Amino acid sequence: MARIKTSTPHPRTCTGSTMSMEGPSNSTPNQPSQSSQVNENLVTSSPSATEKNLVMPSPSSEIHSNVPNSEIEVNVETEKIDDNGNNKEIENHGKARRSAVWDDFKKETLTDKNGNSKIQATCLHCNHHLSYMPGHGTSHLRRHIDMYCKKNPKGNKDIKQLLLSKSSIEAGGQIKPFKFNQVESRQSLAKFIICAELPFRIVEHPYFVEFSKSLQPLFHCVSRVTVRNDCITLYEVEKKKLQDVLSKLNSRVSFTSDMWTSNQKLGYMTLTAHYIDGDFILRKRILSFKKVPYPHTSYVISDVIWSCIREWELDDKVLALTLDNASSNDSAVSKLKENYGEKLFLHGVHMHIRCCAHILNILVQDGLKVMQNAIDNVRNIVRYVGATPSRMQMFNEIASQKRLPKKKGLVYDVSTRWNSTYDMLANAISYKDAFMIYVQEHGNSSLLLTHDDWKKSELFCKFLKHFVEATKVFSGFKYPTSNLYFKEIWNIRGLLVEEACNFDVTIRNLASEMQRKFDKYWRHCNKFLCIATVLDPRLKLGYISFSYMKEFGEIVGEEMVNEILVLFNDIYDIYEKDAQLANLSNVVCVDSLESSCSKEVVGSKRKHDMDYMVWLSKQQAVKRPKRSEIDIYLAEQSLGLMSDGDFNLLGWWKNNANIYPILARMARDFLAIPISTVSSESAFSTGGRVIDPHRSRLNPDTIEALICTQDWLHQNFNLDEDVLSSLAEELDQDSLEKSNESKERMH
Repeated sequence: MARIKTSTPHPRTCTGSTMSMEGPSNSTPNQPSQSSQVNENLVTSSPSATEKNLVMPSPSSEIHSNVPNSEIEVNVETEKIDDNGNNKEIENHGKARRSAVWDDFKKETLTDKNGNSKIQATCLHCNHHLSYMPGHGTSHLRRHIDMYCKKNPKGNKDIKQLLLSKSSIEAGGQIKPFKFNQVESRQSLAKFIICAELPFRIVEHPYFVEFSKSLQPLFHCVSRVTVRNDCITLYEVEKKKLQDVLSKLNSRVSFTSDMWTSNQKLGYMTLTAHYIDGDFILRKRILSFKKVPYPHTSYVISDVIWSCIREWELDDKVLALTLDNASSNDSAVSKLKENYGEKLFLHGVHMHIRCCAHILNILVQDGLKVMQNAIDNVRNIVRYVGATPSRMQMFNEIASQKRLPKKKGLVYDVSTRWNSTYDMLANAISYKDAFMIYVQEHGNSSLLLTHDDWKKSELFCKFLKHFVEATKVFSGFKYPTSNLYFKEIWNIRGLLVEEACNFDVTIRNLASEMQRKFDKYWRHCNKFLCIATVLDPRLKLGYISFSYMKEFGEIVGEEMVNEILVLFNDIYDIYEKDAQLANLSNVVCVDSLESSCSKEVVGSKRKHDMDYMVWLSKQQAVKRPKRSEIDIYLAEQSLGLMSDGDFNLLGWWKNNANIYPILARMARDFLAIPISTVSSESAFSTGGRVIDPHRSRLNPDTIEALICTQDWLHQNFNLDEDVLSSLAEELDQDSLEKSNESKERMH
């Protein structure tokens, strides 16, 4: 029988980038504390028999991964038993020193070719031989286990992890401690899966597991089901945070909605909230991405929209709703006004905003039809030259001779993105001389464009550029766009009127056709967007007056301006009354807190004070001129359009909120109205919005959780990306590349 006598090792500390241990482990006789084996109950499922019934710390214990040479004194007394089972003698070998490193090594006596014997330590995991001399320490053995043994099941510690990174040092040179947390790591993994749009099954990929273990051996890899549940949990947490923010919001909210389809032909509707917070920062949050049952009638669309608004408890804060220009959407808005008009601002009379980018798209498509022949001629020669490498080589040689930028290359267009047609025309025009020489020397004479063809293409390209720039302005989401609506559409109107008198018949027909569509949708501007224009100190009411009187004459123009001014004053009155009620409520609350009277007396006093405040408000309203803020604001000189580039509209209202408190509240609401349902490049697409194949296979609730959470997390990191538009752009780009590849194969 062996009796083991233990002594507690002295605790040591060292600084590492991943793990640390504070204080000695609790140990009892017959249960030696061996810190080097702490990790094993986290990495392996069954400890070996050599552990001798060690008591292992829990996974939550703080761990030192580079354990010093802790040694345990062992007093071994061996009883020798004779053949008859009797004790023959007892030998006391004294105290022997045994390091915890011997759980990973064994001593072997090796004989060299000269017959000399020496003791070596052999790694139990990789069979590597290391020198060993009793009494000279075992630190080199521990270093092998911690840093170099690749087969160590307790986890290999990379040597670089012994160094402190910049992120681990706080200001003032203090070392920042790190404690591994499985829950936090799983949350970070869920965020990465959502924002990188990765499939859940990636967490089960062997190389992902290997990668995770290389970063943190303590991390327990999860299954696809678990990571999916983590994503749903994260969605619920982030949703609760956003609900708290919106519940405290003291401004109105505008919404955009758009329809999407999956490759299973299922319909989805997204609802996005747009608002300006108390710091005058424009915010945009996707609230829902709901599956919409067929058929997509006005009843179904209105019910889905309102149920989402009710779910977020924003039904009393609705200001405007921006939708695509579709008849079903028109009817859906009518249903909302009919059923919920009492809750809508001004009964929803002006709440419907037609997507300006969509209307521009309609105008451009009509123009493309008129110019189809000229566009086809340019498209044919571009595709012919770019069809083979040999043709491109000859073309580039000609471009070099003409000192044209051959690295720029040729641009192809795709039918679903009209801005690609503009890019193709602009690019081809820059290579006009090279194309003419190439066709004359190497190409088919039928491809040769006449001077008239090139002239029309140049005129149309110049004409189309205005619509490209306007679409980009309309589809912005980092700045207010409602104040730019009136200015942009009247610039387009002026362009159409001017080109309707062009000397070229084709351009005249083009402008006339587009002007008819313009008058159909924009002859009468949305009044809410006119209010937003007035709230731009660069434009105010003067810009609207000038535009209307120039177009419709002084009498008609003045009548139209008066309509806007009357509405502006009516809305101001509503905001002024809301402000008075808010102030009255604050006075009553303060009074009730300071009063020490009984409930009966306080109730009577509150009633009397409320009556007094109402009376005082009426008296002051009679004595001072009404709408004083409006008078002062409109009387101030407009800032002018020269400051467009650097002017911060929301910053101006934040700085002048003390001068115009009521108008500033109006600005927060009306400048948040979006005039487009789409952003960036997707505004140029004529194709539908389609969910990518990976997400289409998921449950509708899971799809909603992923898309909404991705948007919220992007906002937290201030990423310069719009989630839905980014997704649409990727799909459009894939469509463009596939189209170009198929056309090149055809040639």
